[in-house]
Amino acid sequence: LRADFLGCYGNREIPTPSIDALAAEGLRFSHARANSTTTPGSYASLLTGLYPAGHGFVAEWGTLPAHLPTLPTELARAGYHTALAASEREVALPQQGFSRVFGEVLPCLANPHQPGDMTTRRASRWLEEASDGPWFLWVSYFDTHPPYRAPEPILRNFYDGDPRDPARAWREDDVRQIHGIETITGLEAAMALLEHGTIDARLVDRLRATALALLGEIESGPDLAAHVARLGPGSRLGMAPADFGRWLRDEARSLAHGTADLRLVRWMRGMVSTLREEERGLLAWVEGVVDYAYPVAQAKASVAHLDRLVGELLSVLRREGLYEDCTIVLSSPHGEMLGEEGHHFHHHTSLEPVLRVPLILKPGRHARGIRAGVVEGVFQSIDLLPTLLEVVGLPLPVTDGQGLLGAVAAGRGLPDRDSFAVDVNAVRASILRPPHKLIRWLGWDMAGGRPVPPGTTRLSTVADGGEVPHEDDALEAELAGRLDAWLSDQGLARAGR
Repeated sequence: LRADFLGCYGNREIPTPSIDALAAEGLRFSHARANSTTTPGSYASLLTGLYPAGHGFVAEWGTLPAHLPTLPTELARAGYHTALAASEREVALPQQGFSRVFGEVLPCLANPHQPGDMTTRRASRWLEEASDGPWFLWVSYFDTHPPYRAPEPILRNFYDGDPRDPARAWREDDVRQIHGIETITGLEAAMALLEHGTIDARLVDRLRATALALLGEIESGPDLAAHVARLGPGSRLGMAPADFGRWLRDEARSLAHGTADLRLVRWMRGMVSTLREEERGLLAWVEGVVDYAYPVAQAKASVAHLDRLVGELLSVLRREGLYEDCTIVLSSPHGEMLGEEGHHFHHHTSLEPVLRVPLILKPGRHARGIRAGVVEGVFQSIDLLPTLLEVVGLPLPVTDGQGLLGAVAAGRGLPDRDSFAVDVNAVRASILRPPHKLIRWLGWDMAGGRPVPPGTTRLSTVADGGEVPHEDDALEAELAGRLDAWLSDQGLARAGR
């Protein structure tokens, strides 16, 4: 969910009355930022207060370490009953580790995700039966993630007509850049780099983790591992899963040393072709569409739909007499690119539409001294755990984030400080000290059809949710030095790691 798609963050096209009303009754953080562009990485930072290197979710896969203090475990220690209502099946599975830190899980009943209406009904029933003691409920929605599920009446408010009509053709080629399977995008980018004689560190990580998942050595691997296991021997060069896992592990090791075997390249091309056939069902919502405005309208409609779901939950809280006592937080793990700079309906980039997220905090009436209003300054995802524990009066574990209740209660803006983020597989890292931002490439990447080498930097001025190129050698050197120091401290200084 992008911050700039909400009315309370300045959007005048998408009606979000429920979320806007929540913001008016609480705190709206004007510049909340994700510390990771991956969904599990950002969720983990929200729940642990740690940067990605601290909790281990640097890629789109992994398992949350059981020993880490989290928001639900800290609240449980204080007597709270904790529960997760998940809309995404993967988030609810024990292999990813999130469900293990909650006392109760309302699992996703569909694969890979369920409509938010179903999640809302189940969460509403849970709230109606909530115990008298303190509790913490995380309701996770997936409706603003493609493929979208906005009801047709809502969609008609944003798009009317036939998007498959040739007379409406607009940016038709960009519609074809929308994917439904993450692995396709990763493999295509990696093969493009191979054609330039360069090995993508993300590919090495993806293949190694896929092999380890097939061998049973890690609990949660890339979606490529699930595809290979499901598609049968043809996707494994005729091998049994364990034999293929060992072969793929050796190939990943060779790639890491600079050698790409022709058999591996042929296998990757075959997988892309196979997965494109699989993807057709996931892309049914844009099949035959020639107007790029249609998928963008779907994204906008999904936000209006989400607002309705949030409104239903808030109504249940009011009806049950719980609203005034509840501390309510609305946030997002990341935003989504909708065509900016050639990025279409994904979030694997360090640009502002991805990293700038909404954050609204409506405190319960027990939190004295907090006045509703807009909180200026940068609030990072890692700050949520310590700040919430301050709000409910609990001691803080050691985190990378800061408890910012004092500044909020005093009515001050948040203190100036650097904000850091890494994208998928830590191929890029960024530092922001408003209004300036620096992105550094740590590994090879493709941009505009050309390879981008490690060490490349991009300095910009951040304004209105976007980035404007900025030239200042002294400022660039200063930000680069602070970013390099942070990367070294995080153990991410080596390219692509």
